[in-house]
Amino acid sequence: MKLRGFHPGYNRHTFTMYGYLVGMLLVKTLDRAERIVQAMKCRGFRNRFLTLTPLQFTRQDGALSVVYSVMILLLLSLEWF
Repeated sequence: MKLRGFHPGYNRHTFTMYGYLVGMLLVKTLDRAERIVQAMKCRGFRNRFLTLTPLQFTRQDGALSVVYSVMILLLLSLEWF
């Protein structure tokens, strides 16, 4: 939009252009997702991810979850206050 000389304002044209932008992003995203699903099915994907080791939730995972949650809350509180 910048390459075409778009300058946002608080008017109907701006909201229309942003609507077109979001709509086009959604259409392109859905199209790409469909192509990825088709490619995965061509390669034999059967809705299961195979791993060499079983995935388990450990204490370290829980600790990192708590640390990241606190960091996110801290960042949100700094943004809002």
